[in-house]
Amino acid sequence: MTNLVKTLLGLTLLTLLVALGTYISTGRPDTISAARKGDAMLWMRDEFNLTDAQCQLITEKHNAYRKQCAMHCEKIQSIRNSLKDLQSTPGHDAAPITALEAELKAWESECLHSVEGHLRDVASVMPEKEGKRYLKIVLSQLHSLDHSGPPDLHMNHD
Repeated sequence: MTNLVKTLLGLTLLTLLVALGTYISTGRPDTISAARKGDAMLWMRDEFNLTDAQCQLITEKHNAYRKQCAMHCEKIQSIRNSLKDLQSTPGHDAAPITALEAELKAWESECLHSVEGHLRDVASVMPEKEGKRYLKIVLSQLHSLDHSGPPDLHMNHD
C-alpha cells in the first residue's frame, strides 16, 4: 500500500473519529458535515467558533507553512528511498544504513517539532480556550504523520 493511500486512509479514519466525537459531544450538524467532507477549515470554523478574519489568517498561516512541510516530506521520503535501496542490496554494509537511519530519525524529529510549532501558531489565532481545545485534539494526532506530503485544508496531499 503506498504512503499516499495509507495517509488518505488514516486521515479518513481520523476525520470519521472526529466527526463521531463531535456528534456525540455536540450533535452540531454543520460540524458533522464539514468533517465528513474532509474540509478542515470548515470543521475548524464551526467547531472552534472562528470568525472570517480568524479563518483567513489561519489559511494564510497554513499556506505559508506548506513549503516548509513539503521540504521536510521530500527529504524524509528521499532518505527512506535511499534506505530501501541500500537494504535491498545483497551484502550491504551496515554503516551507511545506520547513518541513514540516524539522519531519518533526526529529520522526522525536526518535522514533528516544526508541525507542532505550526499548530501552536494556528491555535494562537483562536480564543485561548478554543486554542487549547484545538491543540488537545490535533497534537494527539502528530504520531500518525507519514510524511508523504503536506495536506491542504481539505486534507488532500500534494
